[in-house]
Amino acid sequence: MIYYLPLLQTEDVIRQTDFTITPFLKNKEYSHLLPMDVFDGTGSLVEFDGFESGDPYTHEIDRKILISLERLKFSYFLQNPNHSTSIDGYVSSETFECFRCIEPNEDPAFEHKVNFSNGMYNFSKSLKTYYASRISSRLRPIKLTAWDFDYVDYLSDGHYEEGHLAAMRLYNRCWSTYSLHNSIDKPVLARASIEVLAKIKFRNKPLVRFIPYFFETAFLKLDQLGEVDATVRRLTALIIPIRNLLQDSVTKEIESITEARHTFAHEGIESESLINIPFYLVWFPLYWMVLFRFDEMTTKDGVRLALFFCLLKVKPECWQYIERCTPATQIKRHHLDTYAHYSRLLQKWSEERPEEANSVLCAIPQWFGIDAPRPA
Repeated sequence: MIYYLPLLQTEDVIRQTDFTITPFLKNKEYSHLLPMDVFDGTGSLVEFDGFESGDPYTHEIDRKILISLERLKFSYFLQNPNHSTSIDGYVSSETFECFRCIEPNEDPAFEHKVNFSNGMYNFSKSLKTYYASRISSRLRPIKLTAWDFDYVDYLSDGHYEEGHLAAMRLYNRCWSTYSLHNSIDKPVLARASIEVLAKIKFRNKPLVRFIPYFFETAFLKLDQLGEVDATVRRLTALIIPIRNLLQDSVTKEIESITEARHTFAHEGIESESLINIPFYLVWFPLYWMVLFRFDEMTTKDGVRLALFFCLLKVKPECWQYIERCTPATQIKRHHLDTYAHYSRLLQKWSEERPEEANSVLCAIPQWFGIDAPRPA
């Protein structure tokens, strides 16, 4: 048995606490398990403590592999919120699709099958036919490094609470590819994930408390990190004067998700307005971070959190608006691209390239339309 990820490519072994992503190698003992008439062999394998590619299948290993994949997706999308100008192109949950490849049958008449269900009964379909349909969607492979998964151990030490896993699965499903005709799933899943985490954190009135708590705790952490890091301190100074405005913006965005969910659940009315929910997809992992990883947050996390609050100064529907420059061949970064890019690099630049980091910090108010505080 091997667990093969055709669209994830890596040159090196990516080691996590309890599993690894390894490049598929065609000269290994397990190589005959990959159907070469289906896949090209450029993808990766998932292996787990106690399971190496080529070992027999067990339900327990299968469950652990699937949990690992949920953690992979969550970590990737936290650091790389895919957007219209992403260098990797269009990335969705399907990019992380994993295929179980078993020992081929000696009789060539037996095809490798995958299972489906319509909710009433199961049926099987040829793996080759199914993957051909996947290829037709033109998803591109993405090249990964260990850096892409800095947050994969949000669930620490291999101990997973079912509520956390449920919220993570719901969030990852919101990154799935949907058509205009089934867009209602996204606000339903988003609202469910928000409620799951709120109920884990708060026993009494969780849905009333979670937004005020998020802001109180987030700004408390920014104050703490700002005492030891000048970059966090400068970013926090930009957003403190507009804190109430930002909280109103978060409340409004979550209420729109809630309204879409309630309208569908109670009245059966679908809304196409939330087929895209960029606010939720960027905010939810930070909400998770503030609620459950407060003590572990670093200055890198503080920069990301503060830049998100800067991003909130812009309406989410305008986050990916592209402003063309002169000459016409030049294109500025849109707001979400700016957030994603500098939340990854700004803290590192502050340590290694302070002059460039200072230029970025000076430009942030203009990029996000924030009134910079006057010097004392």
